[in-house]
Amino acid sequence: MFNSRDRGCNSLHPSKWLIFTFVLAILFRLWVYWITDFATLGADVGRMAIIAHAWKLKGGVTTDLRPYDMANGFFYFPATLYLLYFFDLLGINPITAVAIFTFIFSIAGIYVFYKIARIFMDEDRAIASTFFYSLTFDFIWIYSFFGMFTFGWALLFFMISLYSALRLEEKLCWKWFLVNLLSTTACWLFHWFAIVGLCIAYFSIFLKQFITDLKTNWKYFLVLLSSLLMGFGISIPAYLPFIKYIGITRVYENQFDLLTFAMDRLLITPLQKFQIIFFTSYVGTILSSILVVGFVLTLALAYKWILTKNAFPIYFFLLLGFFSYVFLGELNMLRLNSLMWITYAMAYGYFFNKHKLNLILIPILFLIPSPSFPYLINALYNQADIFVPFADFHKFNKAMAWINENTPINSTFLIDGGGSGCTGASASFGERIFPLTSRRIFYFTDYCWAIYDRDEFMRRVELYRKVSIDPSCCIDELKEYGIDYIFIGERWVGLNPRKFEEAGYELVYNESGYRIFKVN
Repeated sequence: MFNSRDRGCNSLHPSKWLIFTFVLAILFRLWVYWITDFATLGADVGRMAIIAHAWKLKGGVTTDLRPYDMANGFFYFPATLYLLYFFDLLGINPITAVAIFTFIFSIAGIYVFYKIARIFMDEDRAIASTFFYSLTFDFIWIYSFFGMFTFGWALLFFMISLYSALRLEEKLCWKWFLVNLLSTTACWLFHWFAIVGLCIAYFSIFLKQFITDLKTNWKYFLVLLSSLLMGFGISIPAYLPFIKYIGITRVYENQFDLLTFAMDRLLITPLQKFQIIFFTSYVGTILSSILVVGFVLTLALAYKWILTKNAFPIYFFLLLGFFSYVFLGELNMLRLNSLMWITYAMAYGYFFNKHKLNLILIPILFLIPSPSFPYLINALYNQADIFVPFADFHKFNKAMAWINENTPINSTFLIDGGGSGCTGASASFGERIFPLTSRRIFYFTDYCWAIYDRDEFMRRVELYRKVSIDPSCCIDELKEYGIDYIFIGERWVGLNPRKFEEAGYELVYNESGYRIFKVN
């Protein structure tokens, strides 16, 4: 274990610095939510919320979302959907529920990270590592806030499973086995990519025992394997309503849609691969100097980890890098590379363990492109490009309030951007109209993991295309589909509000860049 020789700049008791770290983490997250009016970004938020709200209106769990969505069958990880559905039944809309649980899971993840770091470091360095994790490397928040919240939430349970596995390595006992079993089950239910991360972590523990410790506890690994298998078995009933559609992502059209993610990675050089895997930030830039330094510090610390027989972090880091390199073409799998930020945060905490001095870094982080909260806040204020479309949700929510107060409950909206499937996202965020107001949306489908009438889908695509070119051409066709309103956000994509004004559509809402036209 690494031990600090003196307290130096850490004159406060360690527990007070830990409390300060949590207070700072909470304040930064609340600051982000103050900017976004307590909303997260990304198209998946609207997609999952539509399912949960459709279940509420249809009176139960179903794979046929019609008439609220085109999908008449789909497959997805159930825990997220059940959770949002439950809170919708309680009167908390799914969009808000995503923001609530993103905050809770992020803060809980900080505590679990501290407990993991404490296994490998003394208290001062563990707290310093937690400071860097909470401020810069919180992958639970990064994925959840930017829309991939099903995966982000699963990572909390990955960390709990990892911590309990490390405790089980110290001593096999029922307490930590049950914790491991429950958290592993949650990984299966929220997103099985977290299970892949767990397998890499467990293999890293095996390498540590086999190479560094020169002894392997086979009983221990049988316990971990049994937890993985039992967790899978426990999760099966939750999947049963969707099980007949388990192969839906392998349908030709859906597979083509998913592969569009990987097209720009097919011809990249080995050096570019290396940069993407180790230095990628999902906020504002591809190459982040913060991650470059984390990589260098991790390598500098590697020999100390090995010499002290705490070699798990470096084996985990290397295996994650290898796995990410091999599976680079699969964007969803590539998400796992962010787990190596665990070692980056520990490396920062080891070398920069003077808490007062670390506070000086906060103003600097506002200016350095990175996954850090200061840079995220800077980007949100300046509405910079930050991986997914961004909207001013204060303005957006005012438009939602107007819709609730001034449109019939059975209204249907044609939305700018046409919806948000796997490869589509619009800063208008019109897909959120349904879960927030119960008004239906025209031309929205969860089309990378759903089944639907493709002929009808193409007819809607064609109608949307024609309307985007000349809104006056298709008023009767819009009426045949029962479309009552056109919703266009501040940063429109396909529907130019000027064209609708020129075509004589009645402008019934025009505030802060948001426009709603009535189809007469």
